[in-house]
Amino acid sequence: MIKILFLALCGFFLIGCSTEDESETLEAPQINYKLATTEKTLPANFHEIAFEREEPPAFQYLVKAAYNSVEFEQFWNLFDFEKKIPKVDFESKNVIFVGLHESSCPYHIENISDEQNTLAITVDTNEDTCDDVASPRAFVIEVDKGTTASLQEVMIAESGIRTMVLIQ
Repeated sequence: MIKILFLALCGFFLIGCSTEDESETLEAPQINYKLATTEKTLPANFHEIAFEREEPPAFQYLVKAAYNSVEFEQFWNLFDFEKKIPKVDFESKNVIFVGLHESSCPYHIENISDEQNTLAITVDTNEDTCDDVASPRAFVIEVDKGTTASLQEVMIAESGIRTMVLIQ
């Protein structure tokens, strides 16, 4: 009986003394989204209106949120997309526009998650050997209205570097 009690206490202390931070092991909840389109385009005045990181690397981002069809068309035209503007159900969806520069290897959205009530967008490439050429890239992302209702900024992860960007 004493051996069983001793083993139970040892097991309790071993589990209770874990040094692994639980918050680091839990993945952020994934957000349901639809990539409406992506193109190699940016607004003509991108360098003037985009957010630029203060510390290196000097990534630049432009993030816009459309909550209705008027804003959607305005931002679509601002980014100068060549494709025909798609239909969006603004009763249940909002649209996020993300503009950035990519290398010679095209970016794709790896995932979108909710990290402590912040929309986190991770972009990546499938290729290994890329040249730093600052090629334009824009993403148009449909997300549920509830996800973006009070959204003021997004976190963009690019090349392992996370940047908080205000929605303009």
